[in-house]
Amino acid sequence: MNIHLVISTNNNTVNAIPLLMDKFKDDRVPVILSSELAKNSKWTANLKYVLEKKGLHPIIYHFPDKEDEMNNLLKQFKDYDSIYFNISGGKKNQQLQLLSLYIERNRRKLICGQSFSFKNLSLLSPLKRKNMVDRLIYMDNEKGKSIVKIFSKGFKFEDEIEPEYLLDLEDISNLYGYTCTTTNEKIEDLIFTPEKLKLPIDKIRQINKDFLENLNYAILIYQYFCSPSVECDENSSVKE
Repeated sequence: MNIHLVISTNNNTVNAIPLLMDKFKDDRVPVILSSELAKNSKWTANLKYVLEKKGLHPIIYHFPDKEDEMNNLLKQFKDYDSIYFNISGGKKNQQLQLLSLYIERNRRKLICGQSFSFKNLSLLSPLKRKNMVDRLIYMDNEKGKSIVKIFSKGFKFEDEIEPEYLLDLEDISNLYGYTCTTTNEKIEDLIFTPEKLKLPIDKIRQINKDFLENLNYAILIYQYFCSPSVECDENSSVKE
């Protein structure tokens, strides 16, 4: 079984985008590690909701806060055929636990430059062998562009990809707990009353600038907030 491990976080776009990329799918099961905070904040339910809209069906595990309990949970993944480790999200101690498992699996492997001492790789096709290698994935931002970086065979750099358009405005809003809906509150009420947004002043100024100077941006926002609502998972926080 091949899986793609992610840590549920407030900014789940860093998990959703790699999970939806064709390069990383290859019949791979998404596995979400969800802390109590991620569960209670609905981050995990919102991610699950968006992935299921896209045809993916993730498995969710509770990710405890204590390191020894994290380690015990991750032990059950030791013998999976292949794991993609997305370390873009989560707290530092959670990321370190994933890195520890990645390093341990790499030490146990390495047959002809591939992995898995418990598999006879010579019987597998080159494509199958390639898909059975563990990979380390994280999303970076370079000069305003999102880049997915990939490492394999330990920490050897393999590739970097500028992801295609995979999430629309509705998907991104859903990840943060909102859905498109008809609302009585006009967008300009938010634009011109910064205290409602609870954002730093530089963010407010940029929003005002975009809204006032870019007609297409304004039209997009108006159309979005006037479009029909979507059906929601009862456990998600997607709301009007």
